[in-house]
Amino acid sequence: MKKIFIILILLTFGACVTSKDLLSNRELKKLGYVELEGSFITNPTRKDKPLRQVMYIGGMEQIFKEISEEIQYPRTERLLGI
Repeated sequence: MKKIFIILILLTFGACVTSKDLLSNRELKKLGYVELEGSFITNPTRKDKPLRQVMYIGGMEQIFKEISEEIQYPRTERLLGI
């Protein structure tokens, strides 16, 4: 029973160590991810500065494109030219 328990622990540990959940920078760039520049923290200190920035496929241009495609103005404002 002790041997089975030790084997299960070793297999679990081995599976966790060898799993590849995180992608490398090269793999992320192949997929089209771009680091977004700028800080999303108001009044950031040196301690608050992240080691990496937020990444999004296509960068800010893609975010702006998706937002502009999803915005729907009410009919009355469209008629008024707002």
